[in-house]
Amino acid sequence: MNKRILITSVGFLVTTGIIVAILGSRPDNNAFITLDPLPPRVQTFEQMKAASGAGIYVEDQPAGAAEVVIGYAVMPAGGFIAIHADNGGVPGQMVGISSVYPQGGEHLVISVSPPLVEEEIYYAIVYTDPNEDPIKALSSGKARALTSNDDNVVMMSFAATASAVPETQPVEP
Repeated sequence: MNKRILITSVGFLVTTGIIVAILGSRPDNNAFITLDPLPPRVQTFEQMKAASGAGIYVEDQPAGAAEVVIGYAVMPAGGFIAIHADNGGVPGQMVGISSVYPQGGEHLVISVSPPLVEEEIYYAIVYTDPNEDPIKALSSGKARALTSNDDNVVMMSFAATASAVPETQPVEP
């Protein structure tokens, strides 16, 4: 009887060991479907596009720069982009403005004045195409910030930092 229990126990342990060895050597099935989460800026860009068909993506910019590089902008009906300084957590004074883009684009360069101040926050806001010069449209009140279906303004904030290096490779939003 003890011999039978011993053989059964050894058989059980050997079988368990073989199963563990086989399963342990197999790749983790979840490893093939687990993706790193998208960075917050990319998530925001994707949410903007889903809510309005439009979006803007801009990374932190180098402090002291006289230009802002917009990584990607989507404007189905055309428009322009204005760069605003921070005013207590909301967009304030305009420091740069683009020309009108028919549908947006990639790596759009917008001059700013004064140059970006280190550790300051700025906002890139998409405006609808006013069918006239963007500066005149803003001055006359004809320019309207593009909004999503839920009335959120299509914009992205960014910081001016000493270590910022905006992406220059093609973007696939």
